[in-house]
Amino acid sequence: MFRPFVTRCWHNSGREIVLLLLLEPCVRRQLPVALWNDQPYDNQAIFSGSATVVNGTGGLVYPGLCDTQNADGSQNNQCMSGRNLATAVPADPTDPLLKTWRKQGVIVPNSNGNQSHPYAKPDDGKDPSSAWQTAAGEWRFVTGGTPIMYGSMDFDNWYLLGLGFTTKMQSCGPCLSSG
Repeated sequence: MFRPFVTRCWHNSGREIVLLLLLEPCVRRQLPVALWNDQPYDNQAIFSGSATVVNGTGGLVYPGLCDTQNADGSQNNQCMSGRNLATAVPADPTDPLLKTWRKQGVIVPNSNGNQSHPYAKPDDGKDPSSAWQTAAGEWRFVTGGTPIMYGSMDFDNWYLLGLGFTTKMQSCGPCLSSG
């Protein structure tokens, strides 16, 4: 995780995540930065996202903050509203520490509001949940802020499903209707 106004970056590993979180920081295994904010769709910052096991390996969904204008003042076509949701996969799925990741690009452009995402508000499109898979094989995740749900059959191509939680739905992903 990279925070532009903090002098440290974190990328830790461990066999037991609960134990890892309880350990003192000096005991944790410190790894190099997993994702740099080096693409036009995340060139300002990469905020914490979520990890999901997909086909036996990891998959990340993360919010990337970006400049809406390029250095020359022209419109950054990969950043229309300042925030996108993007994915990354392990560069080497056989590495047990998952030290390096390969970005796959934007899956939800302009996640904090535009014409194709009518529910989103300016501060939305962040803190995506871990994805879960329905009985029909569809992957789903919901964003923080206004809970907007997205779906995918392959974890690569995502589409808007609508508001994430209604009075007919439970408050946890695996409990949601698979319909």
